[in-house]
Amino acid sequence: MNKTTFNNPGNHVGIQGNVYNHGSIVIAKDKHSREKLKKKEREILRKLDKSPYQDRKDRNPDRVSGTCEWFVGHELFKDWQENKTSTSRTLWVSADPGCGKSVLVKYLVDSILPTTESRTTCYFFFKDDFEDQRSATIALCSILRQLFIQKRILLSETIIEQFEIAEGPTSSFSGLWNILLNAAKDENAGQIVCILDAIDECEDLGRSQLAQALRKLYSTDSILNLRFLLTSRPYGEIRRSFQPLKTLGLPKGPDAGPKLPGAIPRTHKSVTGLPVIHLSGESDAEVTKISHEIDTFIRVRVRDIGARLKLRRKEKHLLLKKLLHVPNRTYLWTHLVLNLIESDINIDKTGIIKATSYLPKTVNDAYEKIVSKSRNFEETKRLLHIVVAAVRPLTLKEMNLALALKSNQRSYKNLKLKSEDRFRECVRDLCGLFVTVIHSRIYLLHQTAKEFLIQNDLTDLPKRTQGEPKWKHSIRLLDSHLVLARVCIRHLLFAEFENHPLGKNSISQYTENHVFLDYSAKHWATHVLESRMEANNIKSRSILRLCDARSKGCLTWLRIYWTTQNIDFPEQNFTSLMIASYFGLITAIKHFLELEGSGVNSEDGTHERSALSWAAGNGHKAAVKVLTNINWPRWGAGILYRQKLQIDSVDRYGRTPLVYAVWSGNVRTIELLLNLGARVDLKDRVGGTPLSYSICSGNDNVVKLILKRGTTTAIGSKKAIIRSLLFSSVNEGDKDVIMLLLDTGLADPDLENKYNQTPLSWAIEARSLVVSQLLLARGAKINYKYYIAGVSETSAVLNQGLLLMGYWGYVDLTFAENVYLVNSITKITTPLSRAILNDDISMVELLLKNGAQPDLEDGDGCRPLVHAIRRGGAVIVQHLIAGGVQTRFLYNDTPLSYAVQTGDHKVVKLLYNNGYKINLVHELIPLLQTLEENETHFSSTTATIWTDSVKGELTESSLREYLSTGEDINGRFTAQCFTPLMGAVLKGHQEVVTILIDNGADVGLRAGDMEVTALWLAMSAPIPQRGLIVTQLLRSKQDINAINTNTGNTPLMQAISIAKDPEMVNKLVEQCANVEIKNYDGKTAKDLAMMEENPSLYSSAFSREAAFERYMQCALARMQAVRLAMESEGFR
Repeated sequence: MNKTTFNNPGNHVGIQGNVYNHGSIVIAKDKHSREKLKKKEREILRKLDKSPYQDRKDRNPDRVSGTCEWFVGHELFKDWQENKTSTSRTLWVSADPGCGKSVLVKYLVDSILPTTESRTTCYFFFKDDFEDQRSATIALCSILRQLFIQKRILLSETIIEQFEIAEGPTSSFSGLWNILLNAAKDENAGQIVCILDAIDECEDLGRSQLAQALRKLYSTDSILNLRFLLTSRPYGEIRRSFQPLKTLGLPKGPDAGPKLPGAIPRTHKSVTGLPVIHLSGESDAEVTKISHEIDTFIRVRVRDIGARLKLRRKEKHLLLKKLLHVPNRTYLWTHLVLNLIESDINIDKTGIIKATSYLPKTVNDAYEKIVSKSRNFEETKRLLHIVVAAVRPLTLKEMNLALALKSNQRSYKNLKLKSEDRFRECVRDLCGLFVTVIHSRIYLLHQTAKEFLIQNDLTDLPKRTQGEPKWKHSIRLLDSHLVLARVCIRHLLFAEFENHPLGKNSISQYTENHVFLDYSAKHWATHVLESRMEANNIKSRSILRLCDARSKGCLTWLRIYWTTQNIDFPEQNFTSLMIASYFGLITAIKHFLELEGSGVNSEDGTHERSALSWAAGNGHKAAVKVLTNINWPRWGAGILYRQKLQIDSVDRYGRTPLVYAVWSGNVRTIELLLNLGARVDLKDRVGGTPLSYSICSGNDNVVKLILKRGTTTAIGSKKAIIRSLLFSSVNEGDKDVIMLLLDTGLADPDLENKYNQTPLSWAIEARSLVVSQLLLARGAKINYKYYIAGVSETSAVLNQGLLLMGYWGYVDLTFAENVYLVNSITKITTPLSRAILNDDISMVELLLKNGAQPDLEDGDGCRPLVHAIRRGGAVIVQHLIAGGVQTRFLYNDTPLSYAVQTGDHKVVKLLYNNGYKINLVHELIPLLQTLEENETHFSSTTATIWTDSVKGELTESSLREYLSTGEDINGRFTAQCFTPLMGAVLKGHQEVVTILIDNGADVGLRAGDMEVTALWLAMSAPIPQRGLIVTQLLRSKQDINAINTNTGNTPLMQAISIAKDPEMVNKLVEQCANVEIKNYDGKTAKDLAMMEENPSLYSSAFSREAAFERYMQCALARMQAVRLAMESEGFR
């Protein structure tokens, strides 16, 4: 699709003639606005830049020609690719380690499914090596970033606002998922393909969220052209995460677990049509294809090696023969073995025989051989410790510093660093093929390399032969974290951070100027805890220096760390004890307690949280125990602490440490606080208690713990508690609780209370734009109706009361039709209408941009445009027009005539400039003008039935004379094709009407642009003698319910809304006019009558005169009493 852009500095576009465009048209604003928009787009792309996804793709080798063909030629893949079936949207490819899944995915992204004009391909490679590559949320960030870069038009104003208003949008899986769905709904989206490699290496919660999101997406009749391709190892837990879908159609029982290498692939077709290609099954045909492709891979590699090493033909043949002789070959094994052989500088026939005689039989054997080639065991092990423990892949510069840093170095100036090119060679010499460097970042070659090195808790240490290092399971993760913790701490104590701390400079610029600071500041405490460094009191003095809130160095690293959090940085009174407690650093906590014991209950100046609150919120049970323990080295002081420590201290949100502990889900911390007497029934500002939050969490162990403590508070159902917390947090604008409930899937953003109100309707009432945006970003519905200030669940009681008050007609009319109260009391509204009535311009704009229907009526039958005009909101009217409002008729008025009545000249001008007419009667102006023009024209020409009828001069004798000459009594005249009868009706000539009908004029003929009848015209035009004319018209057979094709109004509706004539209404009802027909506004004649201020219109039409008059006399007097009774029941 081609995009056409019009530069529009004046914000006006004028087009004359026909314009055809088969692409998207963008009306560009002035240069300043365009630059402002581009800046917002760049900021969003920056926020989404959470992982070097392209580097992660490119770390995988390119496929060898002739491989991966088994997959791309598979019928299920072709069906998915070509979208032959509406449900063909997800593929799951599983295979054992080393079978080429990641190479296949890279090939698909680069060559088979590249982005085209009609398709956008996005990808993410999960890896267990690093934290950011294990996160489903970061995967979605990367997917969205690729999508918006490749198709910038999808970065709409609505999505931009979601990022601007919502807090932490890039850390919420559900928020990001809804943004992806919204982008896919865009008419410019085309086909979106998302390829996720190695989902088995995604962290458990994220994988569960992904599976749940896919189940929900494909369990609906979605027409989104959004498809996924997933790869993983064949683990049973992966199967089970998709099992509830019944989409994968995978076998149960013995087939469900991981398969041994060399198992036969099997292809499954899902129950619902979602295809799954499964490599670890039982299909002989597929396993044969894969085996042949591995042989092709070996032949190509041997050919290349032979060319580089100048091997003879016999030598190449010998090497190929030896390799093909090994059973259960995989791509990874072949890659490792050939690299070992290629690295032998003395390779020849003898060397080939020697090398191939002792080929590694497994991938682990190959790893052992590769790493054992290192000539510097200690340096190699140190480097591998760092690579294994690192939270993210380190750059060459960062690793260079980490290896060079010694215990006595205190400044960048003391470091002796190698050049980047030289250090790259150093890494290669130390580790060979075991690690790889891609875009200057260091990775392990494969996930299996990490599994080879790491010593699990249950792994027995291999026996070491004297003088010969053994690498398999040689690394304890505990030791790896200790190595990296020491490096980070030494680095953070550099003199530069104290002497030249982070000031007004941007954090990104500061970290860029100081190598390794971004990593050490964000992750040092994690490595300390994982290494159990504090348990051995190692480097405790250094840790105390890092936590000294008075030092500039501490504030420097802390501010950099805080960029990873979604809460405000505690600017004031964030003490050393709080810092140590936040990170769970036991030795530091004990030290600062001795120094700051009297301040154990101090609160920071931003969140008003104590050290205990910070420790409990981060799930640091040991830290909580220290803070609350009386067994200090100094007993007297310890007892003093115990007496003063406030277990139930509350922060600015009214939350206690126990609440935060429940939020963290750490059972041991919760149990400890309960044992110390923490209360379970203290309410925060949204009404939440530790007990209610535990029930919402779904963690039965936590609930049992808290219930054991006993509570006098009545416990409602989980559903009721979630509803109460959600609505209360929306009302208070508490984003933390809202996100807790929504992002964890505990609550539905469309949860309704007993008045059909949703969280969005409460947010609108509270005028909270931020909360509304947050809810809309989580998929909250926007077009619905709900009650405000006027609906009771005890409607039967109110009904009985109204009967006792004598409101018989009222009760029969309303409750019998399942409507609770009449318009003067009922408040059935919509989100958009309420925002307009609140004069909340920003909310109106937000709702319209998120798909609010600008013509959705509320319970009074009023559309948003009515409310906007009534409130005098020219800006809101403009937003409605821009939002595509279609409202043209407001019962007996048009929007323009209604605006004229309100006297708002701005709204009048705005509507007039957008093509609105003055009122319904003025629809007839062109018709009446046609009559006048023809009357003048025909005055000087030959007389006809038409001219005499319009002039009122037609007689019985003149009519007979005209008919004798062959004139048609039903002839058509004027551009509107009126008949003589219609002309006489519009001019109010009752005698002429009678003559024409007596002589056979057809009363039922239609004419004009609106295809109306003579009876409809009689009810619509301001004519004399209407009653007599209608009486004559009703003498003849006709369709009494014939509608105006422009509005859908019948003659009866015109009599009510335009003529406002009870006599005419009564005449038509007596002639059996249908009172239930609905016009194009969805209104019946009955509805229109109730909207009029004249009760006799209603009584005439519907024979309720006595009851209705009684209601009209009493309603105003008793309305206040009824409303007070409703409010006493808690109506909003």
